[in-house]
Amino acid sequence: MRIFAKLAGGKLRPVATRLVLAHAVANASEPVELENCRAGSVDVVLFKLAQITSVEVFVEATIDGENYRRLCATVLKSEGAVRVRFRNACWRFLRLYYVATGSQGGIGILAATLSGSQN
Repeated sequence: MRIFAKLAGGKLRPVATRLVLAHAVANASEPVELENCRAGSVDVVLFKLAQITSVEVFVEATIDGENYRRLCATVLKSEGAVRVRFRNACWRFLRLYYVATGSQGGIGILAATLSGSQN
């Protein structure tokens, strides 16, 4: 398993930058190691959507890097930004998992930043 970055309290980490979305394709970011962070948020931005009607974004956690559990989720139905918060994270790694829906051939771009805290 390749670890994208380690998360330290109060620091921002890019989780996904310019990830291409495609209709009916599920994607996951590289995992981020939590270190001593137990809470935080993910800021997600969608732009350049074409024939994409919604994007489901999940924050997932794991201890072993293979078996993920969903902590929280949101659905975006247009271009823009949203913050997804998580708490009581006692796992070792986090990742984003996202699925775009829309018309065949639909595309878009997703970017996300993860920030953490020890609380």
